[in-house]
Amino acid sequence: MNSIRWLACLGVLVLPALAPAAEVVLVRQILETPTRWTTQSTIDESIEKVRRRLQAVGIASRTVEDTKLDAAALAAAKVAILPQNPTLPAPAAKELTTFVGGGGKLICFYHADAALLPLLGIESLAYRGGEQFPKVARVGFTASLLPGAPPNMAQASWNINEPRLLPGRGGAKIAGTWRDAAGRDT
Repeated sequence: MNSIRWLACLGVLVLPALAPAAEVVLVRQILETPTRWTTQSTIDESIEKVRRRLQAVGIASRTVEDTKLDAAALAAAKVAILPQNPTLPAPAAKELTTFVGGGGKLICFYHADAALLPLLGIESLAYRGGEQFPKVARVGFTASLLPGAPPNMAQASWNINEPRLLPGRGGAKIAGTWRDAAGRDT
């Protein structure tokens, strides 16, 4: 594991336990309107990073565009990963809802379409950033939830989307917290 760079998302840490030999579908957003921070190039870079990291631990994956996501594209998969998908076409969100309802696992990096949040046990996201945002330097993991994960993972950030879990948490657990350079929770 030392040769693998840890991702800023907890999903890849638990993938081997979820589906050690299963195919993983990477959902590629087809961006209609680029922004200053999100372009098709940045989305494609995220897909490629996740694909390489999965490959490094022996997990097969294939990429499906969000505009072509349907039941057939998800049929052989046990896990669907959205590496960078701030929005989704409504039909794709519906397919992923059906997929999760049938036992499939869903992992979203960075930010997720609002339609998917309940599937992740999240009620809402609150953007945190700017001058009032504490300087974060790492993610500290809860060892009991992620056996084998390092205690901390370096991950400097100037902003986050902080989740508010569903009442009763919908099965969601907090597996890591943002920490400052001194190791204090922020």
